Amino acid sequence: MLPDGLLSRDGDVLPLLFGPGDGVVAGEGLPEAGLAFDPTVPLTLSITDGRSLSVRLGGTALPAAQQPAGRYSGTLMIIVTGLGT
Repeated sequence: MLPDGLLSRDGDVLPLLFGPGDGVVAGEGLPEAGLAFDPTVPLTLSITDGRSLSVRLGGTALPAAQQPAGRYSGTLMIIVTGLGT
């Protein structure tokens, strides 16, 4: 689950936008540069025993013209489900 924006301690919101190519999964059995994906769309991969994957996520921050400076943070969730054998 992706955040709609980042939040400052003062409650200011920095909107975020995600789209095609903003996510990359890398690991054994995938192209050397990784597999690009759209993080707004569910992605299903099979992971065999002993295999690991790395997920990299980017996006676009959309600051307002008068966006307050400061530290902004947010939370995202990656769900991994074991489908059994």
